[in-house]
Amino acid sequence: MATSDARETLKVDRRKRFIKRAAAIADGRPMVFKLHPNENAVRATREIKSVVPEALVFTTGNANHMIAHCTALVTQYSTLAYTGLALGKEVHSYFDVGELRRMLPQQNNGTSAAAMAEVVRRVASGVATGGKDAVRDVCSCRDCGAGTHRVNTAAG
Repeated sequence: MATSDARETLKVDRRKRFIKRAAAIADGRPMVFKLHPNENAVRATREIKSVVPEALVFTTGNANHMIAHCTALVTQYSTLAYTGLALGKEVHSYFDVGELRRMLPQQNNGTSAAAMAEVVRRVASGVATGGKDAVRDVCSCRDCGAGTHRVNTAAG
């Protein structure tokens, strides 16, 4: 679950409702919360633990790495939803997820997102070490064999 700093930026945040919704989506699965860097961590952790005492709460760490290892991603208002969608994760957000999905960039005739997700899966599972070798293992373009990956953004 990726939280937001809505309260710290003087917006309405129905945090307990968000946590309960996330717990319902998790449906018994372990829950990991990554707090927004601007958030009051003591208050947020207390609120999370009052609803989901067994939840893991992180104030630091790379949220993208956490998303790579999750089954489902629940966000409030976060661009991290794009990371989850690009990796093929089940995504829940206050944003319209269908609209986010429509706005995902497509490169190499729509195959880039699948190729990137496969690289992340291979690195996360220990099959590949990352970098150009992991990309070369899953990408069929001739550029990866040369150790670089160039995308023709003009072609989409």
